[in-house]
Amino acid sequence: MPFDAAQSEDTNLLMKLREVRKLIGAGWVKGLSCADQFGNPTMLNDATRFCLTGAIHRVAVLTDNVSDDCMNIIARAIKPRLSPDVLRVVVSDNRDTIQCWNDKSGRTHEEVLKLLDHIITVEEMKAKRPKIDCYALLDGRV
Repeated sequence: MPFDAAQSEDTNLLMKLREVRKLIGAGWVKGLSCADQFGNPTMLNDATRFCLTGAIHRVAVLTDNVSDDCMNIIARAIKPRLSPDVLRVVVSDNRDTIQCWNDKSGRTHEEVLKLLDHIITVEEMKAKRPKIDCYALLDGRV
């Protein structure tokens, strides 16, 4: 079977999303990118608690990879959950969208985990769909 770049990207994205979920599951924080076990601000590599953006950046550091794909997927899932007033302010920046949702007054650790579980489930379902070779479709080979 030839190398499927799209399949590899799906697998890589799922790996990153699962790692973000694992970090948030172990310790979550609001108002900071990351914190130590006592909730004090700390460096990313020393942190034990993360907000969503902090966890995404930590995973990017761990995997020597960029975080844009992970940031885009999470922001896309969050935007429908934001009020129109908030959307007018943060619509152009995925990082701000995620931080705004994570830091909202009353937001719970459980809600963040539920969002991540939903995103991972959707991405797993998308990864299982058969990939279509658009060129083969256009050439009539499919």
